[in-house]
Amino acid sequence: MQRESSSRPPLPRIRDNEWIVGHLLEHGPAKYQFEEASSLSYFLRLRTQDEAGERVLWGADLKRAIREAKSPIKVGRVVAARLVGREPVNYSRAGRDPTAEEIPKYRNRWEIETPQFIAERQKTARQILDNPIEARREGQRNPEMTGLYLILRGAELIAQNRFPNPEDQKKFVARVRDVLAFTPERAIPILREIAKAQEAQREKQRLPAREPLVRE
Repeated sequence: MQRESSSRPPLPRIRDNEWIVGHLLEHGPAKYQFEEASSLSYFLRLRTQDEAGERVLWGADLKRAIREAKSPIKVGRVVAARLVGREPVNYSRAGRDPTAEEIPKYRNRWEIETPQFIAERQKTARQILDNPIEARREGQRNPEMTGLYLILRGAELIAQNRFPNPEDQKKFVARVRDVLAFTPERAIPILREIAKAQEAQREKQRLPAREPLVRE
């Protein structure tokens, strides 16, 4: 029987400890924890470099995360996975009183990409944040640049309003920059809020101005 050499090259490192990096050994649907009495779920098995050697991740959302990944996720390749959130899922107890209160449950939401893709995304974000003026000029060709520029500019305005001390303002903006540089995907919900605020502002501008009250 042939065995892999114990002196494997080190796995790529990602500047975000939330990622689990390893060689993808297999993935697919299976009963949770491989127990017949459990419900159907989805698993992903990784060979990592920690003490355990292998890790099995479970979650119905893993299938979607692999399907919607922006980089090729294939068995044998090095991939990275992490939890990015939890979604509420409500269901009623089968065979029980239909008027019974629903039981709150949560489904983990995953992201899976290759370390190379993650590193390139972080590099692009840092370039945008380091040169926001150029990012604004490039915005028409790259919407991501416009979004990150708006977030950074918004952080500067918030800092000016909340922190009288200029040093505190710089620290706040620096923290925002660090988050966006290493986890730019977290900007997505912020961009949605910016879009809502912009639409509300445009709607306000479209409303006819009220005439001032005249007292007799």
